[in-house]
Amino acid sequence: MARLKMDRINTEGKLNQEQIDQCISILERLNTDTDLIYDIPKDRRIELFMQAGKLSRPQKDELNRRKKMAKKMAKKAASDQDK
Repeated sequence: MARLKMDRINTEGKLNQEQIDQCISILERLNTDTDLIYDIPKDRRIELFMQAGKLSRPQKDELNRRKKMAKKMAKKAASDQDK
C-alpha cells in the first residue's frame, strides 16, 4: 500500500529514474516485438498511441509552451549558478 501511495506522489510531481527506465523498457519491448501491441485491449492501445503521439509530436501551442518553459528553466539555472 505504501508503494502505491509513493507511485501516486511521484506521478503527480517529477518522475523518478525507475519510472523513466520502466517506460523506456516497455517501449523498447513493444518496438522489438510489435505483436505484443495486440495483447493490449483496444481502448488502452489507442490511448497509448495517442499519448505517445502527443509527446513526440506536440501541437504548435504545446511546442511553444515547452520552449518557453525550457528557456525559463535555463535562465533560473544560470541565476542559481551566479548566486
